[in-house]
Amino acid sequence: IGYELAQKRLTTAVKTLGDKVGGEVEAIYCGIAGTMPMGDYVTDAVNASGIKYKHIQVGDDGTMIISAVLGQKDACCIICGTGSSCFVRRKGKRLEKMGGKGYLIDSNGSGYDLGRECLRHAFRSIDGRDGKTMLVELVGEKMGLKAEDCFPNSDWMRKIYDPQTGGRPYIAKFSTCVFEAASKGDEIAKQIIEEQSEQLASLTYAAEKFFDAHGIEKAEVDL
Repeated sequence: IGYELAQKRLTTAVKTLGDKVGGEVEAIYCGIAGTMPMGDYVTDAVNASGIKYKHIQVGDDGTMIISAVLGQKDACCIICGTGSSCFVRRKGKRLEKMGGKGYLIDSNGSGYDLGRECLRHAFRSIDGRDGKTMLVELVGEKMGLKAEDCFPNSDWMRKIYDPQTGGRPYIAKFSTCVFEAASKGDEIAKQIIEEQSEQLASLTYAAEKFFDAHGIEKAEVDL
């Protein structure tokens, strides 16, 4: 949505929260995906909006998830949405992050990767390079296009690569096609899920080295 609109929405949310609390707010923590490589681009925007807090701390969203489930205990969590990453938080030590290097490099197991693989295998099937898969029909339905019109019709490519309406979030939406096809027994869809699940599992293997093997509390939560 762009930097300026993101800032506007953020400051509006912070102000709304402060107004509901009433009185002086001691501190606020902003957990925002992508802030670790980007740095703190929040504090100045909040202060400039006229909202005053004694303390503003900005971090990635992994810290909030860990705190919500296990409080102050040492723990790790996987964030898996449009992108993916794994965070490890330990008392007195820096926050560690595995994966999450962006969709051009490393977002394995994410909605984007599932959606991209969905499109890739659908197009391969249309070409005759893969076997038949219901992903072709499901992708066509989501795009509002028919498989037989894929080529030379350029509408398929235009929908994916259009800078305004296509791109990474648009591609991630096709992840639902993978799960629908897999639930109906589609072998290619099941293969995609298996491969992407293994990629998510590799994040937990990387996180394991930060912990003692004994006495680690495990927790699951539906978000």
